[in-house]
Amino acid sequence: MNFKNISPGKLKLPLISILVIILLLVGTLVFFKTRILINPSFKNIDIDSSADILLNNFKHISKTDGIKEWALKAASAKIINAENLALLKDVSLIIFTEDNTEVQITAHNGRFNTKTNDIELADKVIIKFEDAFLKTDKLHYKKKSHIIYSDGQVIITKGTSIIQADSLVADLKDSSLKLEGNIKGKFFETDYKL
Repeated sequence: MNFKNISPGKLKLPLISILVIILLLVGTLVFFKTRILINPSFKNIDIDSSADILLNNFKHISKTDGIKEWALKAASAKIINAENLALLKDVSLIIFTEDNTEVQITAHNGRFNTKTNDIELADKVIIKFEDAFLKTDKLHYKKKSHIIYSDGQVIITKGTSIIQADSLVADLKDSSLKLEGNIKGKFFETDYKL
């Protein structure tokens, strides 16, 4: 190759290109070394040593003989295997009755027994069944007997009608409802079809 014919202007362009490529490679290597290859540091992490596992978007569906009985969802679940327990936050439970209607229940907190599939809901429990609502502080669901009960005050509303009781037992198999204790209410015939 004849180097005498290369002018200084032609030599500057390849040298500048080579320098730009080298700088880009060095910059890329520095970026990967500082951002990716070094162990990341985590801040504000709480470790719960009592839980075997913590889950977000928990979901459990119960079926018997291929028929869906209920669907349980929670924003988070703390699973404690030694106690067969899942502690739930922001809970939604849908129970499917034999006549294909849905009982929708929401609560702030819940306890799910992973062995018996019994459920306990607490803190602002609301049940929606067709166009009626029930509110209570604590509610229990027994899977084996398919019964919902509350030992605390319950308030049932439908339209402008209201009924209050000290406790409730609902049998989902035969669609019966039993209110106990001090029961009082107001009924308006416009809220009920005759």
